[in-house]
Amino acid sequence: MNAYIDRTERGERAAVLRAVVVEWPFTPAGHARALKDDWNDVQRMPHRQPSGSVLVNIARRVKELVSVARGK
Repeated sequence: MNAYIDRTERGERAAVLRAVVVEWPFTPAGHARALKDDWNDVQRMPHRQPSGSVLVNIARRVKELVSVARGK
């Protein structure tokens, strides 16, 4: 991941973007169970809620895509 960042980022952000690896302390079964139990709560979190109208969301995503394509 850090090699990808080194190849693609060319700005001030490049210095602060770094990947960190952390050992996951849960078993796969325990993680799956937690996701299943908490699924509804996760879906109600603010970052999962739609913000604005559909057109606003499309415009925001197109703007982001153009920005990425231009390398900004």
